[in-house]
Order: sequence, then C-alpha cells, then structure tokens
Amino acid sequence: MGKSLPIQIAVKNKKRGAYMKKSIALFLILILLISFTACGKSQAVKDVEAAITNIGEVNLDSDKAITDAEKQYEALSEKEAKAVENYSDLTAARETYNSLVYKEAIDNMEKFDYEKAISLLESIPSYKDVGEKLEEAKQGVFQKKCATYIINFVKSGFYNPSAARVLEASYGDKTDKYASAFEADGILYFSLQGTNKMGGTIVCEYCILFGGANDGKYYENDTNNNYNESAEVVDVPTINKIIQKYWEDYGIN
Repeated sequence: MGKSLPIQIAVKNKKRGAYMKKSIALFLILILLISFTACGKSQAVKDVEAAITNIGEVNLDSDKAITDAEKQYEALSEKEAKAVENYSDLTAARETYNSLVYKEAIDNMEKFDYEKAISLLESIPSYKDVGEKLEEAKQGVFQKKCATYIINFVKSGFYNPSAARVLEASYGDKTDKYASAFEADGILYFSLQGTNKMGGTIVCEYCILFGGANDGKYYENDTNNNYNESAEVVDVPTINKIIQKYWEDYGIN
C-alpha cells in the first residue's frame, strides 16, 4: 500500500501536464485565429476604420474629417465595405453634424443673419426641411434689404428715427411702371408711422428705388396712397423686427 502513492502522484502529474499542453494548444490556436482574422482586413479597410475613429466628438468643425472618412469608405469594394466594423459610427457622426449645422442656421436666422444661414443650409441640402428653410432665409435676405433701405431713409431725414415703424409695404420688380420709369430693378412702397418734434404721431407714404442709377433714392408716394397693383406685399413684422434690432445694436431706443 505504501508503494502505490508515488505511482498515483505520477499519474496525476501526467494527466495535469497533458491538460496544460492541451490548454496551451487551444490558446495558441485562438491567437492564430485572431491573427488570421486581422490579416483578413485589407489596409484600405483598416485606414477607413482609423479615419472614422479619428473623427472623435462631433462639432461644427468636423465636416472635413467626416467627409474624408466617407470618401475613403465609398472607395472601398463591396466586400471591403462590409468589413468596416465601425461604419455605424460614421453615419451617426454625419447625422450629428447635420443637426448641429441645421441648429446653427436657425439660430442665425433668428438673429437676421440670413446670409450665414443660407451658407450653412446649402452645406446640408438633403437634411430635414432644409429646402423650406433655405427659401425662408432667401426671403429674409430680401426683407433685410428692405429694412436697410428704410433705416437709411429715416436716419437721413426723419425726426426721432428709432421711433419710426413701417405700417404697410409692398415691392414691385423692374416691370413695375414706376420702377421702369426710373430704370430701377425694383421699387419699395411703404407707409411709415413716426413722431414729430411736438411728440405727435405722423403717417407718411414713401417709395424707395432698388438698383440702377437712382438706387436708394426715396420719393413721397404720389399714387393717392394706393400701392401699385403689380407690387407684392412684403413681410412688415419681420422688417420692423430687423429695424428694431438695428437700433438696439447701436444702443438707440
């Protein structure tokens, strides 16, 4: 009985050694499989995955990084494209970037910086209702131009200009008979409410020429207070908001 113990220990050690060898062999096989899988990706696929990773946290300056990654992805073969493991991160980055640009554009429209808004919206043409917002921004550029002409008018010859408010306004293009008579690109008809030196309220009718040799020149409206039939009504509330913001920006109330 005493002599069998070393034999039993030897058998157990032999089994343990075989188990260890088997475990090491399986581990090595696993390493090889991982290596073979990694080796199965082309360098182009690895480069795309790296480009996507390098986008990082998306902000308004991320367009170049996202676009570069998209171009690299589009250049892949169909098989390679399927091997890109983080492609969903790229689509998410584009969506996030577009939403940030859209929000920035809307913020600029609310500040009446329509030109900047147009530039931003044109960079994301297929996002949400960009087409509708772009048209709104382009109309805003026109309203801002009308407001600017009126501001210059009241500054040059109106008592207490910051108190002036537009009551009605309409615009005729170069086919309007009055615009055509002055060879202007268009004409803005408007009625203006203001105050006189005695503090009383006054309402006057004017028209301002757009473009041509007489650009910016204004005249009292002599059309019996009726706007020309070819003229289209413009957005008076927006014009007044732009005018009011102008006075606020310059500290004039």
